[in-house]
Amino acid sequence: MNLLPQTARRVDWAASVWRHVKGQLKTHPPEVKKFVQLFKGVANRIEETPSQRHVKSSSNFYSVYSDDLSLSGRLELLFDWWEQSEDEYFLDRCLEVLASGKVELVPWRDGRVLAELHWQVSNFVDSEIAQKDKLLRLIEQRLVHTIEGGLPVDEILSIVEAVDEFMADTAPDEVTEALEGVVGYEFSETEEAIGHLNTESELSEHMEHLEQLAKVTGINPDSALKVVSEKLVQYERPDYDEHRGSFTRPKQSQRTEFSDEALVSLFSNLVDR
Repeated sequence: MNLLPQTARRVDWAASVWRHVKGQLKTHPPEVKKFVQLFKGVANRIEETPSQRHVKSSSNFYSVYSDDLSLSGRLELLFDWWEQSEDEYFLDRCLEVLASGKVELVPWRDGRVLAELHWQVSNFVDSEIAQKDKLLRLIEQRLVHTIEGGLPVDEILSIVEAVDEFMADTAPDEVTEALEGVVGYEFSETEEAIGHLNTESELSEHMEHLEQLAKVTGINPDSALKVVSEKLVQYERPDYDEHRGSFTRPKQSQRTEFSDEALVSLFSNLVDR
């Protein structure tokens, strides 16, 4: 098994190998700690694969597809390797990945996880560790970029809930102001915010998300709901049904999970017996 991490060319593949081996060795912490060191090569090139692919069609439109792990997924992996090994090399890589901006943010995947990662760093990295403060600041900056990157209302709701859950006492002004900005836009500039919605199901779903967002923020939604209702009337049919559509996110590549047998079979020529 010791050769497997060296063959990884994608971060999600390395993460699957790591989860498998970590599970197998969970009762042997010294072996886990030793095995983590084999992922330093992956950690060194963890920014090389894209988080998304932008594919141009024949009609010059671009489709966006999920590719390798998101920025937050890579940071979680590096942080896990640090927790298991106590090797600050992995914290240094977290700092470098956050600072470089090479891995494209995927707002609907990164927002909530960045808030949780901020909580993990706050609570599990000792104050004596030099990287702690800088890690927190860089995570906050990336979270602000995620919030301001253009989010549908349901993802705004998800990040508001995550910040409330994981950063209630630690969120800096930059994060709260960014959230206030996007939330305020949904309620004060509703007509513009729903300009891209053109079906009855999309508008109905948007109203539901606005009501949920109003509950967690304490904002009066009546004016915004009225704007959506007025547009919704244009699309209502006499035989109106109760169908509700859903926000379609970029298609995700299937994440491969490896069983013990599959790993042994697939990489039998690499297993260190």
